[in-house]
Amino acid sequence: MNRSEGAVAFAVMAGTMFLISIMGPLFAWAFKPEGHDPLMLAGVALVGLGNSASLYGISTILRALAQSPSVAAAARPAAASAPDDPRAELMGASADGAGKAFASPGELMSSVRTLIELENWKLAHQRAFELVEAYPQSEEAAKVKKNLDYLQKKASG
Repeated sequence: MNRSEGAVAFAVMAGTMFLISIMGPLFAWAFKPEGHDPLMLAGVALVGLGNSASLYGISTILRALAQSPSVAAAARPAAASAPDDPRAELMGASADGAGKAFASPGELMSSVRTLIELENWKLAHQRAFELVEAYPQSEEAAKVKKNLDYLQKKASG
């Protein structure tokens, strides 16, 4: 059970126990038992103490779960393997972390063409500039350099 599941379980149990604590005395008052008034009062008090002890125990377990070294150790490798730039993962960055979001200039050129078809000029200009920066000697970069001013004009206008 991770921390968020534990927190949800705690909230459900706390709500249930709170309702029991509130409804117990209401039922005792509504039905007005005559012969066992002290016994009813003791039962309601025990339910309240039990609820309090249960909630305290659950909250202690949740605090211990948050501070346990196994949870912290399990979270570290995931954080270490995460890329520095969150966009890089979404843009298809390679696992070797070469710093280039696309594996080839052809893929980047395809992205630029798609963005131009969608008339997303700002992003098309940005991708075209990335293509020129990442692969300056490629054939695709030469094509894009010719139209970079046009893309910039469309992006700003």
